[in-house]
Amino acid sequence: MSNRDIAERLTVSVRTVEGHIYRACIKLGVADRDELAKIIWNDLGQ
Repeated sequence: MSNRDIAERLTVSVRTVEGHIYRACIKLGVADRDELAKIIWNDLGQ
């Protein structure tokens, strides 16, 4: 899902989505959204 798709679905700006993804990556110590997605999917037991 693209940042634009996420923004439209949540009715926020693309910049807001980018900021949240950026801060989540920093907090979890990952380099990019692919690594972030892996952590989320593993945590959900998928």
